[in-house]
Amino acid sequence: MIKKTRLLILFIILFTTTLANADVPPPPGYNKIKVSFVIETNEDLSDYRFFFDFSGALQEVEVKSMGKTNIPPLGGGARYASGDFMAIPKKNLAAFGSELTFEQLSGLSESLSNKKIEGVIELGEHIFIQTIKGGRRDSAKTYLLVRKADTLQMSPKKKSSTKKKVASLFVSEEEETEMPDSKNNAIGGVFLSLFFVTGGVFLFRKSQGER
Repeated sequence: MIKKTRLLILFIILFTTTLANADVPPPPGYNKIKVSFVIETNEDLSDYRFFFDFSGALQEVEVKSMGKTNIPPLGGGARYASGDFMAIPKKNLAAFGSELTFEQLSGLSESLSNKKIEGVIELGEHIFIQTIKGGRRDSAKTYLLVRKADTLQMSPKKKSSTKKKVASLFVSEEEETEMPDSKNNAIGGVFLSLFFVTGGVFLFRKSQGER
């Protein structure tokens, strides 16, 4: 009975891990593209540290002062398809080292969840992986970062409606049809959920029958 229970627990752990990292393929006619995160600023940002929060998985990134920073996707799988970008004053992170270990990042993530870190500035979400209709080409999205009083503000940089060649067709950026990955992953998640739940129920009933 104990072995069966442990097997069921392991099954559940594998289930949650698979959902977090599942890379669901796009539907016919659509392609996945990588969208780099680009920050432009004329500000001195030396008093801040910057992080992306991927549903609890925290990653620190370096943002240049008085210039442009290009950050490619930071991980694979559905979990790292999009992340929340934030800034934290360095003075409020004095308890942490200059280079955070995995354990320190986990501890900082827990402190952020429990609102134990002051001065956190939530700047916005960026989608690193998008699903678009038509030709496949990686791209970038640029944001402007400015100081406003005692805080920072980030806003998307306006794009000009220039025409680009995609799969032998000329289309403007505004004409590209995007399908957010969240819909794709939700569909894939339903099938994964049915598979794992069915397997879990089977194991549980079998263990009960052998008692």
